[in-house]
Amino acid sequence: MAFDNRLFALCHVLRRWAAATPGVKRMWIYGPRAAGTQRPDDDPDPSDLDIAVDIDDVAESDSDTFRRGRFADWRTEVQAVVAPYHLNLEMYRGTAGVKESVDACSLLFYQRADSAVSAGVRSV
Repeated sequence: MAFDNRLFALCHVLRRWAAATPGVKRMWIYGPRAAGTQRPDDDPDPSDLDIAVDIDDVAESDSDTFRRGRFADWRTEVQAVVAPYHLNLEMYRGTAGVKESVDACSLLFYQRADSAVSAGVRSV
C-alpha cells in the first residue's frame, strides 16, 4: 500500500482528536486507500477517505440519539481535519458491511489503551 505523507500526517492529528474524544475506542482507514487501490487525488472523482470508528457500548435506547447527535458532530469535526479529502466516517459496529470491510483490509491508526486488538490487524 502506498501511504502518502499527507495521509500519514493526518493519522497523527486524528489520533489526537480520538484521544481527546470520550467514547472513541479504535479508528481505522479502510477501503481503497487502505488497499492502495484509490483513484488519484487529482482525479475528477477521487476516492473518499473511509474511516471506521469503534465506540464504547451505547445503550439501545440511546443509539438513535447518539447517531443523530454526537456522531453527526464527530463527522463534522473529522471532516474539518481531513479536508480536502472527502470523508466517509462510519461506525465499525452497526453499519452494514463496515466491520467486514475493516476486517478484510484496513489500517488501525488509533487504539485506546484499554481496547484489545484483533489478531492480524495492521497498524500505522
